[in-house]
Amino acid sequence: MDVMRRRGIFYSLMALALLLPISAFALYSAMHAQESGASAVTEVVGRETSNFAESIELDFPRALSIAGRTSLTAAVNHIVSSGIAADDAQLRVRELAWNGTYYEIPSALMSNNSLSEWTSRLESKGGAYGLNVTATVTNVTVFPYDSFHLLFSANMSLKARSDAYQMNLTRSLSAEALVGFDGIEDPLYPLNTNGLVDRVIAENSTGVYGVDALDDFFNQREYLPSSQGASFLDRLEGNPLLSTRYASMTARVAGMESLVDLSQLLAQGVDIEENSTVVDYLYFNATTPAGWRVEGSAYPLLILDNVSASEFGVGLVG
Repeated sequence: MDVMRRRGIFYSLMALALLLPISAFALYSAMHAQESGASAVTEVVGRETSNFAESIELDFPRALSIAGRTSLTAAVNHIVSSGIAADDAQLRVRELAWNGTYYEIPSALMSNNSLSEWTSRLESKGGAYGLNVTATVTNVTVFPYDSFHLLFSANMSLKARSDAYQMNLTRSLSAEALVGFDGIEDPLYPLNTNGLVDRVIAENSTGVYGVDALDDFFNQREYLPSSQGASFLDRLEGNPLLSTRYASMTARVAGMESLVDLSQLLAQGVDIEENSTVVDYLYFNATTPAGWRVEGSAYPLLILDNVSASEFGVGLVG
């Protein structure tokens, strides 16, 4: 029995000796798997955080473009509804695009379209990723680019933090957006007709020279680049002429001009300047130069001054 007992103890010790390394290996494997799992999760969170930041970087110019375009429509809407020109169009458009306000009063048209509201949505979206996000837009600027575009630019500080995984991401972003105002109402018309007449800006793409081209330009109520006619920002301020201020902000031609359709004014009961040129920056000026009918034109109320007639390559009757 002693022999059998000793053999049983011996075999038990042998089995234990074999099990110890196996148990140790199993324990090590479990611990290593846990560490690997945590590392894998951290890697996924890091990748998702980076993707989130990259999506914001791609979306920034688009958000700036939307805010810029909407700010132009909103600015015109406030001017038309109040009948009061902007005191500083550059400042007001910038305020609308950035904060969604006009003279610090929230603008209904800017709802969900301003840069400040966009950044608020980013911070909420970050929460869905388990991130504490702070997005701050700074240095929003608006400048004339050419006759039919404004250039918007802005910077943004982006911070994303994950407390659970001790992860921080910080980026400084910048964006530019070239915003056109083709299809937006020209504020000069309602401001000069007590809100009775409107005109939507439409860029001419063919050039205007000769009677036929001039008649088509007049009939389509289009706009041409001009070194004397008001820029869009000038028009928001009620100025018919291109100001030195806005002209100096770009190396390109910043102004534009159209021809006033006097029949449209008469149809709305607006008094007209008779025998005066219908070039808008001259017609809406305090002193309107005299004009004469265009020779060969199909439109009796297409009246130009001598200088404008020469530029359009047409003769005058009278």
